Formats: sequence, C-alpha cells, structure tokens
Amino acid sequence: MEDYNLGASYCRNQFEKGGVAIFVHKSIQYLNINIDKYCKDKDIEICALKLTYHALKICIITLYRSPTGDMNFFLLKLDRVLHTLCNLSHHIILCGDINIDYLVESERKKQLDDLLRSFNLISIITFPTRIKTHQLQQLIIYFWTH
Repeated sequence: MEDYNLGASYCRNQFEKGGVAIFVHKSIQYLNINIDKYCKDKDIEICALKLTYHALKICIITLYRSPTGDMNFFLLKLDRVLHTLCNLSHHIILCGDINIDYLVESERKKQLDDLLRSFNLISIITFPTRIKTHQLQQLIIYFWTH
C-alpha cells in the first residue's frame, strides 16, 4: 500500500489464507513487538506494535480466531500477551476478528469480557459489523483502556 509500511504481521504456517497485519503510515514512527511465540494457526493469530502519536503512547494489537479455533487456548494466550504488553505503560488498542457474536449473551462472550476487564479493557462496538442472510453477526470488536 502506497505511503504505508507493514508494521507488524503474522502469516499462517500450516494453513492457507490467513494471518493478521498492521499497516502504519510512513510519517509515523513505530516499533514491532514480536509475539509470534503466542500464535497458533486458527486458534490465535496475533501481532502488535507500539507507537507514539502526538505524545500519546499506544500499543496496537490485532488478532484473529477462527470459528473452529480452540477458545480456551485463545483465552490463555491472549491473557499471556496482555500480561506482557500491558506493562508497557501504553494505551492499548485491541482489534480483530474473534468470531464471537457480541449481540448475544454467551459463555464465550462472558469469558472474553472477564479477561479483558481484568486488564481494564472494554468493548466500544455495539452494532453489527457483518450481516449474513437473515442473521446479524458481529465479528470485529475493538477495545481500549480508559
């Protein structure tokens, strides 16, 4: 992409057509944070970087969990990533496709919310981000610290 750098990424090792990436405008300084050791294809695909923008220190994390991914493994690794990165004294922005319908109360949603609350993270998306035939399904969830 013109005027953008690939700031951080994870590409699948065993399966095709997957992974995550963060692109950063060339005018913004950033530092890639290597968290590949937490990744497992389909269960948790994740990358991160930190940057400073107008004196605001930000850690951006993007992730993907396949609908067939192991939810317990996902939560365990996400917890470890957040323990590592929340010590950076940066604001956290977590975004991605976790394949949990946030419009419906479920055990998966509760488990994720509980984990995120333990790091002072909250969801800011309250509307469907994807519409399937006769079904609303929210796929992209954003979180931030306050």
